[in-house]
Amino acid sequence: MNDSEASQLRLKASRLISERQRMEKGLMEHQRFLRGSLLERPKFCGKPGCKCTKGQPHPPGLCLSRLVNGTVRQIFIRTADHERVVSQVVNALKASLILLVYV
Repeated sequence: MNDSEASQLRLKASRLISERQRMEKGLMEHQRFLRGSLLERPKFCGKPGCKCTKGQPHPPGLCLSRLVNGTVRQIFIRTADHERVVSQVVNALKASLILLVYV
């Protein structure tokens, strides 16, 4: 590789880095993100005499599964927060896909 080719590659890399940084800034300014996977899990309250103690779980609830300090943590999401959490997880996924072009 001669000096001219190396110079062109450095210039192209610099432009791509600048473009990625500009996109990251734009994404971060306008949307909220929540990383993790959404799961539906059966719920068990554990109250004595409840049907769930006999193996019949309550209707499934939405759960956010994410890696925290190398350990998978699952957090149940309140029904009132379902729409917001789903939107934020989708935003994070879209941002990851957009930025994947620059990897």
